Amino acid sequence: MERERGRGRRFYLEEARRSGGPVLELGVGTGRIAVPIAADGLRVIGVDSSRAMLDVCARRAALAGVQLDLRGRRSAGAAVKEHVPLVICPFRSLLHMHTDDDRLSVLRAAHDLLVPGGRFVFDVFAPDAADIAQTQDRWLEREPGSSSTRVDESARTLTLTVRDDERETTMALAWLSPDEWRDSSSDRASRSKPATAGSTALRTTDARHGMGHPPRRLSS
Repeated sequence: MERERGRGRRFYLEEARRSGGPVLELGVGTGRIAVPIAADGLRVIGVDSSRAMLDVCARRAALAGVQLDLRGRRSAGAAVKEHVPLVICPFRSLLHMHTDDDRLSVLRAAHDLLVPGGRFVFDVFAPDAADIAQTQDRWLEREPGSSSTRVDESARTLTLTVRDDERETTMALAWLSPDEWRDSSSDRASRSKPATAGSTALRTTDARHGMGHPPRRLSS
C-alpha cells in the first residue's frame, strides 16, 4: 500500500513540476501530496472543509520545514481568487461527490480557477467484477489497520470501512465510468469561453490496490 501511495505522490509531483506552479489542491487533507510539492520549491494552495485535517496538514508542513497556503472552505471558488496553471484532486476525493450537480460544481470551480491552458488532474476508480469478487465484505490488511468494502453495483456506490486499534471510520464513495467523467468534463468545457479553457486529465486507479495508470486527457 505504501508503495502505491508513493507512486501517487510521484505522479502529482511530476504534474506540479511540469506546471511550474502555483498548485491548487482540492481536499488537501493531511498534506500527503501538498508537502512534497512544496518541498520541491513550488507554492501550494490547499483547500479543505475539515479544520482538523488542516491542522494536521499545518503540523506536517512545519515538520518538513515548508510553507503551505491553507484555506478552510467547502467551496474552492469561495476560498481562492487566484488563477493557477494546475488544480489537483488526489486520492479519489471526487468519489465523495454523489450527484451530477455536485460533480459538475467541482469541475466548474476547478475550471474557473485555471489560467488559459491550465490543467485539472484527478484520480478515480470504477471497480470491475474482479475487484468486487476480491474485496466484497472482506477485511484486508493495510498499513496501518485494515479495511472492508461493500459494493452496491446498481447504485454504483462503495462503502469503505477503515479501522485501526483506536477507531473505525466508514465512508460512502460513488463512481462513474471514465467515459462518464469525460462527458461531464466535456459538458463543462463546452459552456466555457475559449479564452479561458484549460484541460482535464483523469488518472484511473485499481479499486483493490490504488494502482495508478497513465492519465487520460478528457477535454481541451
